[in-house]
Amino acid sequence: MSTRFLLPCSCGETIPVARSQAGLDVTCPQCQQQQRVPKLARLQQLPQLQEETHTQRWGTAQLLVYVGVVVTLLGMGMAVWKWYSLGPSPMYYMEQLYGPPPEDLPPAQTLMLWEQIERERLDPRFPVPAGAQRFESLQSNWLAHRNWIWIWLGVAGVGLLVSAIGLLEAPRRSSRPAGRAGTSPQRS
Repeated sequence: MSTRFLLPCSCGETIPVARSQAGLDVTCPQCQQQQRVPKLARLQQLPQLQEETHTQRWGTAQLLVYVGVVVTLLGMGMAVWKWYSLGPSPMYYMEQLYGPPPEDLPPAQTLMLWEQIERERLDPRFPVPAGAQRFESLQSNWLAHRNWIWIWLGVAGVGLLVSAIGLLEAPRRSSRPAGRAGTSPQRS
């Protein structure tokens, strides 16, 4: 950042000028008169403009957009991971092993299935193969896993909402007038 100097005007206003303007004419923003900027040796004797160093800090709007995007990506990533790791329903495996559920069978086959269940003392809800977990726990685990997909999609939706709030906040903040650094207050 180049050093700027304050050139006094006859109206009382000070004009910020750079070293590169030495020897040139500048217009006063207050009275519109032309002022000659002194040569470089004399210019360096003028008071320097105390400019605030503007470090690039994130405002609320940028922070909201960033956090919203991160939360959205996290939610979507977890939902996709849960979706791919979900696998088919235990009911699908049951149908593969034992055929369609009894309510889809004709009455004669339903009676035969019931007699087989009675004869072999099987659980009528799901005859579990040896060494397998109970069907109810498999089904409840699968349903809980599926519910996590909806939870992560909800998190992603919250992230989108936060990003939208940040995007709506950005134009409102940028429309505020910025103050002039190093200039004297305006006179009425």
